Amino acid sequence: MAKDTAGAFDCWIDQGKPMKVCSYGEAKEGTKSVALLGDSHAAMLLPGLQTQLAANNWKLDSYVGWGCQWMATGTGSECDGAMQSIQNRLTTGPKYDVVIVSGARHKTATDKAWVSEMYAKAWAPVAERGTKIVVVADNPSVTDAALQCVSRVGFSVKDNDCATSTRDAFAVVDPLVKAVDQVPGAALVDLRSFFCNDTECPVVIGNVIAYRDTVGHITGTFSKTLAPYLVSSIVAATG
Repeated sequence: MAKDTAGAFDCWIDQGKPMKVCSYGEAKEGTKSVALLGDSHAAMLLPGLQTQLAANNWKLDSYVGWGCQWMATGTGSECDGAMQSIQNRLTTGPKYDVVIVSGARHKTATDKAWVSEMYAKAWAPVAERGTKIVVVADNPSVTDAALQCVSRVGFSVKDNDCATSTRDAFAVVDPLVKAVDQVPGAALVDLRSFFCNDTECPVVIGNVIAYRDTVGHITGTFSKTLAPYLVSSIVAATG
């Protein structure tokens, strides 16, 4: 379970290292150019996104790395150097049709209103070029108890009560959500309904273990399960 990354970190920017970019899919007539940008939570969307590229005629570039929340540079992030290069590429290089951004809610500063402003500051000049910014709200957090539940004697994927309460799962504010309102044309994709009901967020969803650790990384298997719904939501958000 912990090792179920499905290649999400094959093109990873290590802490303090320069920008690294990898491309997936083929460019042909009518291909939509898409970028994925963010930290390890964004990286875990990559295994699923790769399964949807051909069907949607997308060519995807990934910019994912340690602490690489897409915020204004100079905020003290371990990814500041790489993020400056990424920002330059997004604002002065070939224009992307869509940039998909996500990130861990708990890995940013405690002042979430400030974090939202720093997100918006980075996104705005890219949106002004005509690139559609699609923000994927961070997935729910998972408690130690909920994850340990899947290791107990007698655990069954098809019959279990391993879950995190919605109160705990969303206890930390997701600054991505408020940033969307600050950038004209940005769109929010919130997949909460695929993770949770009104009271709890199960660890097992559709007979698949959804999380691989207690810091909220989804598994590679669940990334692929979720991908059709994620991509259809992105397509709807981009018109």
